[in-house]
Amino acid sequence: MGYKIVLTASRTEMSDFNLNPFRAFLAGFPSGIIPTSILRKKVYPLVPSNNGYAPFAPYGLRKIEAMLKERFGEENVAVVYPTELQNAVDENTKVIGISTMDPLGLAYVSVTYSSILGIGNKCLNALEFEELMKEVSRVRKNARVIVGGQGSAQILDAKMADKLGIDTLVIGEGEGVVLDLFERAIKGEELPRVVYGKLEDARDVPVINAPSLYGAVEITRGCGRGCQFCTPTMRKLHSFPIEHIMREVEINARGGTRMIMLVTEDLFLYKVLPKFVPNREEVVKLIKRVASVEGVEYLQVTHTSWPPVVYDRKMLEEISEIMLEKTYWQINGVRYISDIIGIETGSIRLMEKYMRGKALPYDVKMWRDIVIEGAGIYNDNGWYPGGTIITGWPDENAADTIATLELIDELRGVKVILIPLLFVPFHEAMLKNASRVDLKDLSDLQWDFIATCWSHNVREFVPELRRKIMAISTFLMPFYYLKHGRNFIGPAIKFAYLNQILDIKKIKRKYEKYREKYEEIKEK
Repeated sequence: MGYKIVLTASRTEMSDFNLNPFRAFLAGFPSGIIPTSILRKKVYPLVPSNNGYAPFAPYGLRKIEAMLKERFGEENVAVVYPTELQNAVDENTKVIGISTMDPLGLAYVSVTYSSILGIGNKCLNALEFEELMKEVSRVRKNARVIVGGQGSAQILDAKMADKLGIDTLVIGEGEGVVLDLFERAIKGEELPRVVYGKLEDARDVPVINAPSLYGAVEITRGCGRGCQFCTPTMRKLHSFPIEHIMREVEINARGGTRMIMLVTEDLFLYKVLPKFVPNREEVVKLIKRVASVEGVEYLQVTHTSWPPVVYDRKMLEEISEIMLEKTYWQINGVRYISDIIGIETGSIRLMEKYMRGKALPYDVKMWRDIVIEGAGIYNDNGWYPGGTIITGWPDENAADTIATLELIDELRGVKVILIPLLFVPFHEAMLKNASRVDLKDLSDLQWDFIATCWSHNVREFVPELRRKIMAISTFLMPFYYLKHGRNFIGPAIKFAYLNQILDIKKIKRKYEKYREKYEEIKEK
């Protein structure tokens, strides 16, 4: 049986990665290393479905589904896995709507780690999106294809819409534009190639009517801090009413999800007070109510930030007592809470230039002290957050990189998972026209930054793996030297814990000879 409107996403974006939201970052790593059939079965399986209808789906897709069902009728709209498209699409299907986060593998994790690993093929996100579009092309008949989601801008920038068979790209927030767009598609009218959406009123956002992956529930949208590299921070901040949030929590809990994941750029932006002063009363009330819902086994937050917990550590203490009881995470038998927080850089110059509002309600000149104190407060309350740090900023210089290395050194002994990333210009960000950094252009200091981050992670979380890392790194070092050049070798030796027993300068000279021979062979 076919449907008038069919909604879907790629396999990596329709999977809950065995209920592990952080494992989903693996989709940014290269394909071709492990057979895709094994990855689909073990790493990103689809939750079994009896009727072809996806029991869980990406949160954004659920929002669009709710709007379309209200306008066109529940019987005319279906959210299905890409494997079920052949059964859901027929000659009566008018529109195939697709949600995507990283269709071409150009997001932070994909760009950084596919490049560093340097083996395999395109990243898994790109591979699975390509497979999805092949299947859409095969079954679409006369249906229009509309693609939205955060990753749609990648397709626009790459001018790939025609090649992928896409009729319309929706850039930005879709709630205000999709109903008219789908109406026109159903009527067979001419469609614009690109539609830009912007949320003006939070009341336009519908409540989902079926469970989302990870039990995702949006509590805020936008940010307002104005960081130039980021898309959400350039959008107006909306905090959703608590009853709106609780309706979605209940729908997820009744639908069988064991986790509720609160989606936000920063939990402490929820009903934030003027000048970005956190609203302890509202934040604590929200966490208590969500945790009290029957069926909620795990409670996860996508993002928080450093300044609010420095400003009001009591707020963190109160919610941590609740969240530790509902946490998904354990290490060596110890329960902990985790999320993703932006460290971004240790350079005050770069902070002042690109992220002046990120330290509010404090002065941005205090950024390094805020990060260090905030990390300690998080640890004291059972949080081991992941901290993203970026290199390759526009006009980043050696002094900026050194400042970041100094900040990392000051975090020694602190349980923060440091996640080094390469700068990526996003379409909707102020820095969208900035140059994308390339690995071959990284300085030895920038390579040192990447190695130092991962050395920190091994030391603080899995020190027992040092010997294995030393052995594996020693084995792979010649390959990666040829791949990444001389600036790579010193940091690699440091990461492999070989710097105390080896003469780095001597090894660099030796590998340089190998590289010269390698280049000669390539030319021939």
